[in-house]
Amino acid sequence: MNSLSDFVDNAQIDIKKLLEGDKLTIERFMTTDSFRQAGVIKEAARAEIKPKQAKKEALQGLLDLIIKRSMSRELIALFAEELVKTDPETLTKLMVNETALDKWADKLTFELR
Repeated sequence: MNSLSDFVDNAQIDIKKLLEGDKLTIERFMTTDSFRQAGVIKEAARAEIKPKQAKKEALQGLLDLIIKRSMSRELIALFAEELVKTDPETLTKLMVNETALDKWADKLTFELR
């Protein structure tokens, strides 16, 4: 029973805590399966954070974390895809290695063709 409760605890990834940089939540996100990571990324992109500058800073922090930990380019592309639907203005302000996320995602799409 204890392992079941551990599994449930680890499956819960609080988006707000993740975006605030909570170390335990970040570790849960980093060690969970790619399917759950994709869901978390989509939730983060849809997060309602005001003002806009705070949202940009929180999402840039998550994006930097994904890049720093060498997570898949596809995960970053999924993040961009969700942002283009929910907040295209923020999408253009986020950066991947000194390139705007929207331009980076366009380049990745071209490479994958």
